Amino acid sequence: ISLHTHGIHGILADEMGLGKTLQTLSLLAYLKVMRGHDGPHLLAVPKSTLHNWLNEARRWVPDLRAAMFHGDPEQRAEFIRENLRANQQLPFDLLITSFETCLIEKAALSKIYWFYLIIDE
Repeated sequence: ISLHTHGIHGILADEMGLGKTLQTLSLLAYLKVMRGHDGPHLLAVPKSTLHNWLNEARRWVPDLRAAMFHGDPEQRAEFIRENLRANQQLPFDLLITSFETCLIEKAALSKIYWFYLIIDE
């Protein structure tokens, strides 16, 4: 929160298991609840942790509307049509996706002004 308040970007580089996921979600919850800023935020993670991030967001910050963007080409195209259209109110505060999906769907993702880009590992 201090880094955010001073306009400084940061890296959480704690040892494994010390709560970087919860720290990150806490910041996003603080921004939404205390500052009235609900994003959108983009979270790029390894494919193996997609479901864990979504579960942790729903568990710890249920008021933060989290969505996962992943799947085969048809599923991604449907998600883009329904959720990532220009000049549309986004149905999520936090979009969780994999590095691979970011690269494949960079055209659609680059049309959104992301408040925070969070990269896990």
